[in-house]
Amino acid sequence: MFEEWISMRKNTISKKHYEVTIFSYNAHIKDVIGNIKIKQVKLKDMQNIVNKMIDQGKSPRTTKTIKDILSPVFEFAIKNDYIEKNIAREIEIQKFDNKRYFTIDDEDRNALYKAIINYENLMIRAMFIFLLHGRRKSEVLTLKWDNIDFANKIYFLPSSQNKSRKNLQFP
Repeated sequence: MFEEWISMRKNTISKKHYEVTIFSYNAHIKDVIGNIKIKQVKLKDMQNIVNKMIDQGKSPRTTKTIKDILSPVFEFAIKNDYIEKNIAREIEIQKFDNKRYFTIDDEDRNALYKAIINYENLMIRAMFIFLLHGRRKSEVLTLKWDNIDFANKIYFLPSSQNKSRKNLQFP
């Protein structure tokens, strides 16, 4: 069922997402339930995959990937009348906080900011300034001059270049 689902999704998701999904499936799911008909897959089979990953030291966010893969596969199976219920929704994932907390005292923060503002290489300086304002590395690296409106002092991140997949605008 996964192979049928992923072949239908291939042209509707990014290449990176497609590759990560295939990798995660092959690494964690395929050997456990890949050869079982979808009607015969049990919640305990999927939960065991997640539990094994936790036992191996994988983060709760990484284990959520299993649910993120299996739930749409089961939805696809429902829409195509293979099954009636999405049991993958019931996989239990440990709560997690994927925020990164960074503490720095005022003196060090000011020194860091001053070092960035005065950095000789303009491209690297600009990249750090964008990063300091919450942009992701990939968003900064894919930013083009066409995305910057100097007259109105704003820049745009097109939907194809950001994680939210929405056109974004920032001062």
